[in-house]
Amino acid sequence: MSVWKHLKILLLIVSQVSSSLIRQSIYTDLVQPWDVKITSPEYIHMGLVMSGVSPKQHPEQHYVHRLGNMLRSAISLSMGTPLHLVLITDQDSIDVISHQVESTFSSVVIGRVLLHSEAWKMKKYRIPRLRVEFVDMSAITDKYRDTISHMKTHFNRFNESYTISESEANWGFWPATKYDKDLFYLAPFYHLVFPFNKFMVVDADIEFKYGVDNLQNIFNDYGSEQLYSLATDMSPFYRTMLYQYRLENPGTEIGSPGNLQGINTGVVLLHLARMRESKMFNKYLELQEIDKLCEKFKFKGFIGDQDWWNLVVWDSPQAVHFLDCTYNYQTTQAFNKAPWDKLFPAYHQCGGEVKILHGHNI
Repeated sequence: MSVWKHLKILLLIVSQVSSSLIRQSIYTDLVQPWDVKITSPEYIHMGLVMSGVSPKQHPEQHYVHRLGNMLRSAISLSMGTPLHLVLITDQDSIDVISHQVESTFSSVVIGRVLLHSEAWKMKKYRIPRLRVEFVDMSAITDKYRDTISHMKTHFNRFNESYTISESEANWGFWPATKYDKDLFYLAPFYHLVFPFNKFMVVDADIEFKYGVDNLQNIFNDYGSEQLYSLATDMSPFYRTMLYQYRLENPGTEIGSPGNLQGINTGVVLLHLARMRESKMFNKYLELQEIDKLCEKFKFKGFIGDQDWWNLVVWDSPQAVHFLDCTYNYQTTQAFNKAPWDKLFPAYHQCGGEVKILHGHNI
């Protein structure tokens, strides 16, 4: 028998064994967030929202493939800490997502068995124990429907024009309409529905360039008042959204280059235990407090809960452990054009080796 045939047989055996083992780690029942099976602190609990991707809903399949790229990079650079992947979704999407997770994990396992890279020989990286659970998105949205609906009155104002008065020309734009979906209003409630103490939440269009274990270790650097970690939005977008506030508050740091230029929710670390205990944070979920924040910062938005997070950060920056920009390096150049092109470099500068790449083309 030729070497090639031996290799094909070996590959088939490894593929079947790895697929069988992986299927055992994927719990395909849709559960309520408070009923997840894996709660141990020995796991990295990593969440991702992916809903409406069943074949009958005609999904953008590239969005599911992004999950594969994200998961492959997270597993490949793991130092062995067990990983609990929490996919917040709907019943119809489970088959498509579970197939993507299984095929991605299998390909990583097969690659390690056959390629024997030097990094693996030195035990620098190790395939983590993986557990996957599917959480019912509607359990969150139904429970907090009134608050979500109220948030949408402030952060889903896509039917209004936005004028950038800083420009010499009366330049404006009409915002995107996709943020009317419930899936963009979940993160403010995670501490109230999930039973574990620490939660890492990422977008599908990221790629780890650095061990996910090291990202988890950032929790150890929190000061006593800090509840969560977010990195800056690397564009002058929120400067634009704060035009009226900045006009009335000359000299403010809010909206200017730096930690308060605006945050991006592509990578978020949430200390759920501290958030549950924080009266300050939970007050921001009260309807009248949301109104007050929007009035204070003269803010109307259309990016879902990312807008809400920005208001919370600007109002109580002491509660944030700001992530270095290298942990959420955004590749988009959408704002590197008039009338923002002169401002863009100051907002997009980021020194150091990129640890997490975030971009629509990944």
